[in-house]
Amino acid sequence: MTKSGYIRAAFRSSRHNEAYIFVNDDMYVLLDYAPGTTNDKILHGPSLVRDGFKSLAATIFERYAIDCAFDTDDNQAFIFHENFCALIDYAPYSGNDKIISGPKKIADMFPFFKGTVFESGIDAAYRSTKEPTVLFRVSRALKVFHLSVAQSLKMGHLMQLFLLTRQMKFTFSKETTIYVSVLTQA
Repeated sequence: MTKSGYIRAAFRSSRHNEAYIFVNDDMYVLLDYAPGTTNDKILHGPSLVRDGFKSLAATIFERYAIDCAFDTDDNQAFIFHENFCALIDYAPYSGNDKIISGPKKIADMFPFFKGTVFESGIDAAYRSTKEPTVLFRVSRALKVFHLSVAQSLKMGHLMQLFLLTRQMKFTFSKETTIYVSVLTQA
């Protein structure tokens, strides 16, 4: 069990300025992130994943953390736990969520990951509305233009795919300093 309040994964909803944020091992919140303002608020939760996503009850995602997630088109998202994943239709505000595919091993869902570091898990994902989805694993990054087309992949070490534009230092106390590297796509 992770510490209370620890964010493990998130994906943007198809609804304006909303995101699903998965915390701890089995909880989530629906957030209105209100960009450019201080009016962000929790719209729903914290709730158990199995209560908000009925289709995930009795699956690996009911008992174990969603480690990574990213939205696709419409009301769909990929969710991951270790080397398992599923494609879900999260059907916002309807209670009619469903599993479209999975849960299954990542390499079974995405055969082009077989033999790569992504076969055993995905640490984080980023989906831009203008750029390809980027998946991260250890020190590797993978740009995915279309998840069903292996030729659209560009894999490499982080520094091959991203340029370090600057490093920022945040000091909170004598004991706590955080360095954040800002990366741009190469």
